[in-house]
Amino acid sequence: MEFFPKFHCETNPIERVWSVAKKKARELCDFSFVNLRNRVPLILEEVPISSIRAFFRRAWRYISAYSLGLDGMVADSAVKKCKSHRKISENVDNLVDMYNQEKK
Repeated sequence: MEFFPKFHCETNPIERVWSVAKKKARELCDFSFVNLRNRVPLILEEVPISSIRAFFRRAWRYISAYSLGLDGMVADSAVKKCKSHRKISENVDNLVDMYNQEKK
């Protein structure tokens, strides 16, 4: 079973793509609507496919962490510690213990 919350920016990779595009648009824009309308499609095409893939991998790791019952700071810690392709380690107890030790 896959876990997809109604809306959660960590599990939605398009939010990270938009973030990169908005940053680039702010750098290049002269704040006119016409200029922005012309540049947005070009800016979206410039987001590297490697970055988009990385955003999807991170989203899958968050989905995996939430599916295992982790939440909040523990899920963040698990995602940062585990660099697996698409999931968090099944050994969640060690991750929770490591988080609790770092917190002290």
